[in-house]
Amino acid sequence: PPEVPPEELVIPSAPEAPAVPGAPEAEAVRGEAEEVAPPPAEEAAPPVAEKVVVEVEQPAEGLEGLREYVRAHPRDHQARLELARELWRAGLYADSLEAYSRLLRSGKQVEEVMADMEVHLQERPSDPAVRRVLGDAYMRAGRLAEALEIYREALESL
Repeated sequence: PPEVPPEELVIPSAPEAPAVPGAPEAEAVRGEAEEVAPPPAEEAAPPVAEKVVVEVEQPAEGLEGLREYVRAHPRDHQARLELARELWRAGLYADSLEAYSRLLRSGKQVEEVMADMEVHLQERPSDPAVRRVLGDAYMRAGRLAEALEIYREALESL
């Protein structure tokens, strides 16, 4: 390209930005005008109390959802323990004991199952199935003498 002498070089100026309401003018930015006072601070609105609505699932729906979850996630032993507890609370004792037994067969949550079964035995002392599952828990925990005693009691109650 041909060289242009510096005196002939024209540099286009930047287009002017549109004025922004409440913004200081260009002169103020360059320091040629007085300072502009900041806009007054807005007062904080008082907190508004919100009404919170909590929907409680019906036990049957909750139990079915938990059953489906455990079927889909058979290795989620904590969920199976929660299912066993919920089944017990719902009065579905045979299903609950089956869930506890499955935990014991997997060797998981043994201490929790043992603690739950000791409480359940107090609630249903004449139920030999509760004694059997408690005996199974004692066996898994290595408490053989206690397991044998509970199994004897279960047989005597038949």
